[in-house]
Amino acid sequence: MKQIIFLLTTTLLAASTSHADEGLRVRYRDVSAQMSLTVSHDIGVSENPSFASRDFSFGLALTADRPAEAVTVTIDQAKATYVAHGMSQRLGTRHLTGQSFQLSIADDGRQLEPARPSDAPSIDLGPIPSSGFSVADLLADILPVLPEQTVAIGATWTTERPIRSLEGWAWASGQLVSRHRVTAVDNQDSHTVVTVATEAEASLGPVEGERAYSGALKRTLRWRFDATEGRLLSMSMEQKADGVSDLPQGEFSIHQLTQVELAPAS
Repeated sequence: MKQIIFLLTTTLLAASTSHADEGLRVRYRDVSAQMSLTVSHDIGVSENPSFASRDFSFGLALTADRPAEAVTVTIDQAKATYVAHGMSQRLGTRHLTGQSFQLSIADDGRQLEPARPSDAPSIDLGPIPSSGFSVADLLADILPVLPEQTVAIGATWTTERPIRSLEGWAWASGQLVSRHRVTAVDNQDSHTVVTVATEAEASLGPVEGERAYSGALKRTLRWRFDATEGRLLSMSMEQKADGVSDLPQGEFSIHQLTQVELAPAS
């Protein structure tokens, strides 16, 4: 009997080890979901750390096609405000309600990117910056790039891609280098959920046609991914950027804290 128990235990351990060695292949597939997206910008200018702020909130309906090659995102709800000099201004968002745009599932399911960036709906931010705030560009910027290889707890990978970030009153661009680490793999209602911590940084320069800006940013992300269905469940991001921007009043030091939350709609 002891020999039978020993053989059974050895077999189960071997099967468990084999499964762990195989790892998980994490890819965007069925991303259909109702999501809530909030963004806040706390902007400091030179010695004034609380000079201005922007807040955005969106209700989003995501629908994947079959086979999964693109995701249609419909804006169900949108609000945006801008506060400066102690005065609050509501930014125009009514035109966004009911608008849709597409994100392509690219690079063998490893990332989502705007299918037609020029057609994406955006929020007018006023005379500076000249181009508006695009929800499609925001999603493409914050949604993580998935690993090429399979992963398990402790697995790491590095990705690099271009970014376009709104810092103060200027759009800035650069190459974002992100280092990802799997912190947990859990089974929830027969779904395998992967939890990842990401640290990223980039040097920033001006966007062509926009006001001059130079600086750098660092961001941290915590995100959960349903590896069974192939969809992002939630994501929180904190980003700190410091730079110098050319404004109509002159050249100023700009410090911005950006916070983003993406979660299932309540």
